[in-house]
Amino acid sequence: MPDSPAPRFTEEETTAIIARAARAQHAIAPVHETGLSLAELQQLGDAAGLEPAHIAAAAATIRAEQLVADEWLGLPTEMRETRVIPVPVGDQAWERMVAVLREHFRSAGFAGQVGRAGHGARAAG
Repeated sequence: MPDSPAPRFTEEETTAIIARAARAQHAIAPVHETGLSLAELQQLGDAAGLEPAHIAAAAATIRAEQLVADEWLGLPTEMRETRVIPVPVGDQAWERMVAVLREHFRSAGFAGQVGRAGHGARAAG
């Protein structure tokens, strides 16, 4: 009789298992520093079959989303959404992205470059 396949866990189960194991470990041997470094996250991602560049991009997006927007009377004055692309964006791809954004926001806007060519951030408005 063949061996049955190893059990598979859902994303929710995986999150609960890791959280429970972390709480148990910290109860036995508390650590002074909480959280994981990017390198540690990338090691975990590697074990799950995820590319380090995608882990880094996701981490950068999470951090960018945590930036506090300007407020007026306790309410945000703008909406922001950040996406980090894990690969360099060429000039043609950038132009297509700006065209899509212009169409989406129904605004001519402008495209420009900040910093040195190839190293600076690009801005669209």
